[in-house]
Amino acid sequence: MSPGLGASGRPGWALSTTSVVGLQRVALVGDSASGVRPKLDWQAWCSSTVDLNVPHRSPRASPWVLLDARTQLAGVFCATRATLYDIAANSCATAQTLVLAPRRR
Repeated sequence: MSPGLGASGRPGWALSTTSVVGLQRVALVGDSASGVRPKLDWQAWCSSTVDLNVPHRSPRASPWVLLDARTQLAGVFCATRATLYDIAANSCATAQTLVLAPRRR
């Protein structure tokens, strides 16, 4: 399992315990990138994912996926870019756009 999946500020390894395999697993981990490296207080803000791009170069060599995510804020938009690696150092990059709004209290 992961030592925090980026919560420590460093990339971490994660092993899915579900039956999700291959590109499905890569998409699942890539989609989680926006929650791994949040720059916002999720108690004060809500978000809606607009898109998720997961171009890939090669099949995964193992079920392990290393996630290194970066988040950038620009007004009411948030862009998350992530690089995913497997145990053999095969990589792909993901991009995700979120629309932000303050939570109503």
